[in-house]
Amino acid sequence: MTRIIFVDDEVRILEGLQRMLRPQRHTWEMAFAPSGQAALQRMEATPFDVIVSDMRMPGMDGAALLKSVCEKYPSVLRIILSGYTELEAALNAVPVAHQFLVKPCDQDTLQSAIERATSLNSILNNKRLESIIGSMQQLPSLPKSCMEMREALADPTSDSHRIARLVERDPAMSAKVLQLVNSAFFGVARNVSDINTAITYLGKSILENLVLSVEIFRVFRPTKPIPGFSLEELHVHAQLTAKMAGHVAGDKTIRGLAMVAGLLHDVGKLVLAEATPEHFARAPAQKKKIARYFKSKKN
Repeated sequence: MTRIIFVDDEVRILEGLQRMLRPQRHTWEMAFAPSGQAALQRMEATPFDVIVSDMRMPGMDGAALLKSVCEKYPSVLRIILSGYTELEAALNAVPVAHQFLVKPCDQDTLQSAIERATSLNSILNNKRLESIIGSMQQLPSLPKSCMEMREALADPTSDSHRIARLVERDPAMSAKVLQLVNSAFFGVARNVSDINTAITYLGKSILENLVLSVEIFRVFRPTKPIPGFSLEELHVHAQLTAKMAGHVAGDKTIRGLAMVAGLLHDVGKLVLAEATPEHFARAPAQKKKIARYFKSKKN
């Protein structure tokens, strides 16, 4: 049974959630906390799979709460609830929230978001992987990519097309931009897979806030080189794969999806190189060992 804790400082909101979600009591084990501190106390005593928190709360707001949860319980899925008028404050939760939902949130939307998020756990079925993925606040980007993005945002003459071209070259930036624009918070009525469209929806001012204040893009600076891994080569490979996937797709309606799939197909390597470089470094050596084994068998 999925264990979920809901957090809101307004008692009537929590009571409304309890009534609305009563039909789910047979599949969800639910708890309700009136503050961030109370939620953390509950989580110390009982393990949870998901936390759904309001953004604006006195004392500890939603962003601060989810940051603490990310550090203490990285495998817990983190969802933020926020109103359109709280956009600037909600952006602070971008590094630590897996999903953004808009208040008021109906039962179907909330249920769908939680089920979609928890379905990943059943696919992974590995607590260590869940913790690694859950602890990631930023995927690493090339220093050149981050520098060019900052320059483009600081240039008053730069437009969405120029910024989109920069994002399209960087798998980490592409992943974060698409995650954001497809969250319910931005009210997009359809799934967006085109980077240029995503940048247009977000707008330059929001990107400036995210890049310069929240710092959602981080430069990849490993403490020591990782044998067999080059972020530059991964970027080149990702861009080439995206072009080939778009060409093979042929159909214009799925070409964008194919290109995004190609661009992001190796994003798991970024996660492992960032979170567990010592384990990831052993992968190329193991791959060579397996290749030599099969070659010797063939001979």
